[in-house]
Amino acid sequence: MKKQIKLAVEIGDANYVKPGEYFAILAADGKTIVSLQRREDDLSMTTIAATPVPTETKTGEIDLKTAAAGDKLEITPTTGKTMSKVTINVVDTTEDTSGTE
Repeated sequence: MKKQIKLAVEIGDANYVKPGEYFAILAADGKTIVSLQRREDDLSMTTIAATPVPTETKTGEIDLKTAAAGDKLEITPTTGKTMSKVTINVVDTTEDTSGTE
């Protein structure tokens, strides 16, 4: 037997979702639903369905001949991709700490 279900979904701010209601998380394009969640009676959110989001791997390079202590290398994800932003700090550990010159 087929049944049709009409589903109301909140988009934008999950704080307005009451227990038993649904919330959609959109992709960076603002149109594509990547996750559908339901507010539980204990006010937690349960993911009902999710679409994989494209991820990426990036590399960075630090030239230790020209890098100085305090320099930073930032690696930022491409728009629409999922990756945590990475910051690498350059630290000079070559200083002589033996007390002799």
